[in-house]
Amino acid sequence: MPSVFDWLFKRKAPSASPSPLAVYDAAVSALDRQTVELRKAAATLLALRSGLLRSVDGAKRRRDQLEVRRADALAAEDLKSQQILDADVSRAAAQEEADRQALARCEADAQLLLERAQQLSRELDELRRERDEARVKLAAGAAVTGPLAAHGDAIERALKLDAARDEVERAHALAEVVREDVKGT
Repeated sequence: MPSVFDWLFKRKAPSASPSPLAVYDAAVSALDRQTVELRKAAATLLALRSGLLRSVDGAKRRRDQLEVRRADALAAEDLKSQQILDADVSRAAAQEEADRQALARCEADAQLLLERAQQLSRELDELRRERDEARVKLAAGAAVTGPLAAHGDAIERALKLDAARDEVERAHALAEVVREDVKGT
């Protein structure tokens, strides 16, 4: 009869490792989510860009109007109005410059996000192709290992060989990740 201690300290069976296709699916899903987020952020910045363009145009028109009024005050020799309008023109010019800088940063950031989204889209396409190839290889492997079920030693050797191949593929994948990180820095 099992004791209470057996029940309390019963070890869980090790969980089966996820199927290779599930790992691919998770990676595809993660890349897809990242791509969608980057595109949404870029769309937000592009929408902000149109508002900033209007703001730059408005600030320029305001500065131009103030400069005309300042020229009129200068022609009328109205020093008090001229001093006030000088300050107004300076503030309008500063606002126009700030809006131009914000617009330039917005455009640069949107472009960067769009380029990264395109890069991730290419990686996503490649990963999907790789997943399809893995699915075909797994199906072919299952077709081959089915008849070999009666031959335990042959199956064990095939599994060890597959594990070795997987290890080589992982090493190549790790090298590619490192290569990408080095390129990115």
